[in-house]
Amino acid sequence: MKDLGFKQSEADPCVFIQTNNSKTFVAVYVDDLILIAETDAEMIEVKENLSARFRMKDMGKLHYCLGIGVEQKENGSVLLNQKQYVLNMLVKYGLEDANPVQTPGDTNARLVGDDGISKPLDDPRKYQSMIGSLLYAAMGTRPDIAYAVGVLGKYNSCPNVLHLTAAKRVMRYLKGTLNWGLEYQCNEERLIGFSDADFAGDEGDRHSTTGNVFLLAGTAVSWMSKKQGIVALSTAEAEYVALSSATQEAMWLRRLLTDLQSNEPEPTVLMEDNQSAIA
Repeated sequence: MKDLGFKQSEADPCVFIQTNNSKTFVAVYVDDLILIAETDAEMIEVKENLSARFRMKDMGKLHYCLGIGVEQKENGSVLLNQKQYVLNMLVKYGLEDANPVQTPGDTNARLVGDDGISKPLDDPRKYQSMIGSLLYAAMGTRPDIAYAVGVLGKYNSCPNVLHLTAAKRVMRYLKGTLNWGLEYQCNEERLIGFSDADFAGDEGDRHSTTGNVFLLAGTAVSWMSKKQGIVALSTAEAEYVALSSATQEAMWLRRLLTDLQSNEPEPTVLMEDNQSAIA
């Protein structure tokens, strides 16, 4: 790649950037490549140079990669979704005929590890497989299920019937929102982040949960929902810990944007709703 004039991104070593007369990007995942160029001529040149060095197959215009569907619209926007992945998942777990629900989690149900009543599953492998499948959707294009899947993942070692029912509910929610995805638009919107936390939300160990999301070009580019590693002693502390995680992600995203020649001249705004943490 260096011989072809590409520079490796310092923020993400799987991204290569060429900035001669215009910008050209190559994203690498094992043996899959995504090529982005500003003109058809540059795209052809990159393909020819790579094909001269490696045995490659040109799959044409990007429409599907690693379980994520890509739709490039005439107005310049790009839509990412995992409709086919979700459909395959529903068939795999026998939920293709299940009734959809409007939320990924039941707000009236509080899951715990062992309530002394619910029977543990005889074979937890199906539950663990379901959570793994849901995690890939949550990390790919569905930030709306990130929290629910993160909560369910805590019970992978010894799930019970209630946990399995909750996992099936997330899949039923995905069935009702099959066409949902992330649409990126050609605009001048800058990177902006949102950070939040609950306080002592885990009834088992009273750890809080961190949540953040970053928007760019009209929609989410990074998100996280994760249980904190400490027991916060106040709402302000839980929010401050979450804000620290969001700040780290903002710094990495700014580094990546700099590598992509999309500099962020102004500080990145992080939105936070706790006055004590802000102070």
